[in-house]
Amino acid sequence: MDTKARLRTSFDQIERWMRENGAGVLVDNLAPGATDAELAEVERALGFPLTTSLRALWSEHAGQRSPAHGFFPS
Repeated sequence: MDTKARLRTSFDQIERWMRENGAGVLVDNLAPGATDAELAEVERALGFPLTTSLRALWSEHAGQRSPAHGFFPS
């Protein structure tokens, strides 16, 4: 199983556990994944390629929709 598939499996398990334990609002607040074009723009801005793991992570969820309902206080 490749990095992206393993990460998706892990997110599925974490999100399911969070919903079952009263933290669905946090799951719902996760932003959708970054597109390949967005990731390429980040790489251009940074001047170096993202690691495979970071690219896979940001492809799954690129942050939060709203900082007021996220994992960290705003």
